[in-house]
Amino acid sequence: MILFNFKVKLENKVVHVWLIEAITLPDKLKEFSKTLSKDELQKASKFRFEKDRSVFITARFLLRKLIGNYLNVNPKEIDFDYSEYNKPTYLGNTELDFNVSHSNNQIIIGFSKKLTIGVDIEKIKNDFDALDLAKNVFSNEEVNALSTYSGTSLYRAFYRGWTRKESFIKAVGEGLSYPLKSFSVTIDEDEKASFISIESKQESKQNWQLYSFIPTDGFIAAITTQGKPKRIDYFDANKIL
Repeated sequence: MILFNFKVKLENKVVHVWLIEAITLPDKLKEFSKTLSKDELQKASKFRFEKDRSVFITARFLLRKLIGNYLNVNPKEIDFDYSEYNKPTYLGNTELDFNVSHSNNQIIIGFSKKLTIGVDIEKIKNDFDALDLAKNVFSNEEVNALSTYSGTSLYRAFYRGWTRKESFIKAVGEGLSYPLKSFSVTIDEDEKASFISIESKQESKQNWQLYSFIPTDGFIAAITTQGKPKRIDYFDANKIL
């Protein structure tokens, strides 16, 4: 039996960000699976690699448990709806927004009430041509800023930009169908995370807030909210599982 005896209250317009390392112990994964729906278990069974399966099961278990905590509902009875671009929402409550991201074995889940939220986490790698890739997914302004970096700093700057852009398109709810070159974010380490421009009639940079943080060594993450949160609280889920 997995203990999950905690109670955390989520106030309106406060952001909670949970970090967890994917569980790989077979006994724990078996217990986690008991909370998942049939559809989720079916999806988990289709993963080719055990690592990917453990990430999915851990993330879904934690997502269900946390929604259950915030809304006082049975985690097993939670039904999800999915947008045209596959962003999940909880059918039982329209005020609670959440978003999940994972990279390698690290998972983050962001929650907020009365604020739209998007999150992204990435493991920092250096086995590709960052500037060449940026020319395909970054705006001209971002590419120009990135071109001033070299070596390890280049890859850190790339991932600062990428996670910020990814968290925004996930908050908007359109994923990679949203034109990545149509908006610009800051990428300099000494510059506050923010939007430089958003070329959209529907979106304005004044409506969106952007935050970056280092969740653990070798990773970088970003949060986007529509509207300014009162505060952002960070939690380590490994301490309660």
